Amino acid sequence: MSSLKAFFAQNVQTNITEEFVVSERFKDESGKPIPWKIRTLSEAENEEIRKASTQYVKGKGGQRVPETKPEIYLAKVAVASVVFPDLKDADLQNLMG
Repeated sequence: MSSLKAFFAQNVQTNITEEFVVSERFKDESGKPIPWKIRTLSEAENEEIRKASTQYVKGKGGQRVPETKPEIYLAKVAVASVVFPDLKDADLQNLMG
């Protein structure tokens, strides 16, 4: 059996960008599928996204407790991870909106 050490945080390779075809629907001028570029996020980036996706709500006894909104968190992770296409591009946003 192989060691689980490969999955420990200190052994994980970071700063990886990969290309893959998300869908055959997105094609270039020659009809070939356009690959997207996806990158890994650092734990610092992940923590920043988590904080931006967390709000404080009233809990038991009136105390404020943090609550992370999963839909906001996942959307922010997706946008931060996608290198190409640039999901923050104004023209793309106008087409989608």
